[in-house]
Amino acid sequence: MQRRARNSALKVLLGVSALCFLYAWQGVEATRTGYEIEKLRREMRDIEHSNDYLRKDISIALSPASLEAKAQKLGMAYPEPDRVVQLGPQRGETGQSFWLARFFKRGNGRSM
Repeated sequence: MQRRARNSALKVLLGVSALCFLYAWQGVEATRTGYEIEKLRREMRDIEHSNDYLRKDISIALSPASLEAKAQKLGMAYPEPDRVVQLGPQRGETGQSFWLARFFKRGNGRSM
């Protein structure tokens, strides 16, 4: 009888110890997961800031003023007015090849 009581007490103690261990392990894992989530949030925020910076850098690089400065550094200049050739339908042509230009000139075919 004493042996049976001791075995029962040992089983209860072992069960309670296992539950305490699982509870503590769950807390540690929750904390570790929280730190990992926060690390990923910081990383995502840094990437978003970098993306914003790069978008601004691209918009500055593609701005007309920036492109003009780069073209001048390359020795490019505006053409003389008499050197500009206007393209359009030649005499005798119906102008069907220029339908796309007329389409965009009219505002994409929509009346304004």
